[in-house]
Amino acid sequence: MKPGGIKEKIKNYFDAHRNSRLIKMIRWYLIWNDRWLLSVVLRYKPIVDRIKAMPNYKNLDIAEIGSNSQGIGFYLKKKVTGLDLLKNEVGLARYGEYLDFVQGDATSLGFKDNSYDVIVSIDTLEHLNDAQREKALSEMVRVSRRWIILALPFKGEAEKYEKRFNELFLKKYGKPNPALEEHQLPDYDKFMSILKNKAALKSRKIDLKVINNLNLDWWYLAQYLETIPVINFVHRLLFSPWFYLFKQMNQTPCYRRIISLEMVNN
Repeated sequence: MKPGGIKEKIKNYFDAHRNSRLIKMIRWYLIWNDRWLLSVVLRYKPIVDRIKAMPNYKNLDIAEIGSNSQGIGFYLKKKVTGLDLLKNEVGLARYGEYLDFVQGDATSLGFKDNSYDVIVSIDTLEHLNDAQREKALSEMVRVSRRWIILALPFKGEAEKYEKRFNELFLKKYGKPNPALEEHQLPDYDKFMSILKNKAALKSRKIDLKVINNLNLDWWYLAQYLETIPVINFVHRLLFSPWFYLFKQMNQTPCYRRIISLEMVNN
């Protein structure tokens, strides 16, 4: 922060008036706005709908692998266990009221066998390499009593769009997008074969459903809009009325697929 610059002046003003009604209202708005990011809501909403359709969902034990600081609990309005590699104390204090946070590794979950009714992992597995991803799938099958819901992009068109957006991000900010730089997208057929084989070792019957999530052009548009500071500052006010339009945009080619696996032992 440049000494005497505008950012420092704003920070100093906030610090000096932190207990004023105006500052409290601004802080409330910023948190309210930040909690509703279009690209995030679009990936969570179909999974929330799937969980809410489960029998007696309010009493289900749910764990999210790769939850970050907020996780799916905010959208379910229900406490869930959230596991992530890094612990963001500030983020958890602001957004984590529905999260029982555990710091840990997806490839070695510190949970007992059959600990949770539902295991969820959203846009996490593409950050792992093939060997790590296979270990993570083994762990998720081990700790799940019944359901596993995964959402992630795969090799192919999604990879091309990520590269295209990363080039735009690099041109705009002088550095690549840190999340996309980590991506190692899996092959869909290989991934599904591994998942089914691991689930079959545990359950005599599995029910597998796959749906598309967000057309690639609409994914790119959502990502681009979130790079514009003025729009980003009011994105909840601007985009929440249009959410159901975006929600319908799941035509192929899509960015990610949502995989719902149920292990039936009765």
